[in-house]
Amino acid sequence: MSTLAERLLAGAADHEPHRQAAIRLLIEDAHSAWLDNKTFTDVCVDDAGERAYIDWAAARTAFDNGVFDRWASTTERRLLDFTIAIGEDRFGLSRMNLRQTALINMAMIRALPEAVAQRIGP
Repeated sequence: MSTLAERLLAGAADHEPHRQAAIRLLIEDAHSAWLDNKTFTDVCVDDAGERAYIDWAAARTAFDNGVFDRWASTTERRLLDFTIAIGEDRFGLSRMNLRQTALINMAMIRALPEAVAQRIGP
């Protein structure tokens, strides 16, 4: 049987790019190990055999109700919040044109190095 990550990728294969990106972010966040956490998978994953899916509405409800607060660090929860927002299309990324997408990309590039510099600066 394939791994949960592989089944999630298979399930997202015919979905919009923002959902595929959210799945990849969950998979690539190996430090937080969301896919290995039984609470997360029980609440948020619909595993249908060959394919698995994230229930983004259930993930948002669980997140907003503090279900993950006991065992996830603040930064892990922030990344999960961001991932859920992408997956549920909170920002309407699926409806943005190329110009708007470029503006968002540039804003993220500008924001992140500044955040890192503030934490490790002199």
